[in-house]
Amino acid sequence: MALAEFIVSFREFFEIAAIIGIMLAYLAKAGRPNLGRYIWMGAAAAGLASVAAYIGFEGIAGGFERWEALFEGICLLAAAAGVTSLIFLMMQKKDIKTHLHQSMKKDVLNNAAIGLLLVAFFAVLREGVEIVLFFGGIKLEAGALDGVAVAAGFAAAALLAYLIFASLMRLDIARFFRVTAVLLVLMAGGLVGQGVHELEEAHVLPPIVEHVYDLNPPVVQQGVYPLLHEKGIIGGSLRALVGYAASPSLLQMLAQLGYYGAAYFVYQKISAGSV
Repeated sequence: MALAEFIVSFREFFEIAAIIGIMLAYLAKAGRPNLGRYIWMGAAAAGLASVAAYIGFEGIAGGFERWEALFEGICLLAAAAGVTSLIFLMMQKKDIKTHLHQSMKKDVLNNAAIGLLLVAFFAVLREGVEIVLFFGGIKLEAGALDGVAVAAGFAAAALLAYLIFASLMRLDIARFFRVTAVLLVLMAGGLVGQGVHELEEAHVLPPIVEHVYDLNPPVVQQGVYPLLHEKGIIGGSLRALVGYAASPSLLQMLAQLGYYGAAYFVYQKISAGSV
């Protein structure tokens, strides 16, 4: 089962690292790396809360699986809302260099401290609970977890995230904000789509059409996914970075595309000076 532990560890930790990494890189470029502590505080609180949530639901509600989809759907949509607020902040800065000088004087970014904490909290909380569930299932089936495989997955995810964001940091300021804004829009749209999918599984929303298309390769072994599967190493990384969905429902696809359309509309309005 070592491969299962590696894939789960890599996929889940990379999704966390992708969101946190972009926010930390943004703060560094904006000259306010000190605000990164709010991101780490939110992530740490979510780590504790994810374990507590699992224990609480398991003991009180008679099994977390009954509420898992609803819980994840709410967390995903909350994280998408937080990321959207960060995107909106970035879109409003037409003159990046001027804004950076102003932000140092007026402490503009301090107003986003709680928002940063909440984005990190909800993003990590959702993944944290999912990690606990996955590893719990593997442990029940195999009798034990392969700690080396878990650590290797975490290290690989951290290395990939570092390489991506180290390359972003080498861009000039204006290009950096454009690239990260696009990445955040794609990522937030993916969070919206995944959130809708989870609410469909919780029977809160109707899928309309269950699968518009299905690009997932078949799973040969339980818990071990092919590279291009949306839960595999490559597919999972693309899902975290650009909102890749291999088998979306019609409602999920409409929600994700609708988010992208709304983001573009707001961008056009801001560029025209209407917002």
